[in-house]
Amino acid sequence: MLALASGVKIDAADEEGLDFLSRRVGTLHRQGISVIAKNVDTRERFERCVSIGADRYQGQFLQEPERLESGELPVDQIARLELLSVVNDPEAGIDRFESAISKDITLSYKLLRYINSAMFSLQREIGSIRHAVTMLGIRWTRTWSNLVILSAVSDRPQAVVTTAMVRAKMCEQLARRLGCAEPESHFTAGLLSMLDVFLGQDMHRILERLPLEEGLRDALLEGTGERGLVLEAARAYERSIWEDAVCPGLTPGDLRDAYLDALIFARDTRRFLGELAPAA
Repeated sequence: MLALASGVKIDAADEEGLDFLSRRVGTLHRQGISVIAKNVDTRERFERCVSIGADRYQGQFLQEPERLESGELPVDQIARLELLSVVNDPEAGIDRFESAISKDITLSYKLLRYINSAMFSLQREIGSIRHAVTMLGIRWTRTWSNLVILSAVSDRPQAVVTTAMVRAKMCEQLARRLGCAEPESHFTAGLLSMLDVFLGQDMHRILERLPLEEGLRDALLEGTGERGLVLEAARAYERSIWEDAVCPGLTPGDLRDAYLDALIFARDTRRFLGELAPAA
């Protein structure tokens, strides 16, 4: 059967599985077969699989935060958190929002290039952050700013970024199917629900420094409210906990379609974000 296979999954749940992976990975690679390590549920196991030579990974380590040994955020992460604080402050007006984004040259560049990409199909080119707010509204500009900020975190596996995008887009798609008034706020909830993974800190501690509106905070911490219920359904779906992956009023097919749409969105967005690095 290997002659017909393009990829093989190997269970890396324990030492026996890791040893088997180590013994077989070279042979499989020589046959042109990709090796997928599954049940990779800790950061340590992920790093072991990387060192062994696995090509792809499945497991809950992508949703679990890696706690910083010092308990303190690095300087660059503090700066990023401060930027997220301004971007997500419901009391921040356009002037403050524009000033915060514009001070970060790389963020401004990526955000404008992304908004002007084919993904948005705009008839007029967006030339400034203020112009973006005027054309898209501050809610959507805030949403895309969050995405670009978090995608710039360099010390996390890129699969973490993909997981965040899939979760965020699935939340938005479920909100649309439910007829929710502000589906972009569900996207934001899904994206920010991965903050503890991105920053390696407890979510309560992170949110002490973010002036989020109460409903969004409750969704992230308690899983309550409209956004919380949608977020919990998306989390359960990505972990294949089918009995909890439910949204009143939606069918299992609705959740499946929302997830597939989210996968396509994440694939296309990752490609665009990868192409938007400023030239040296």
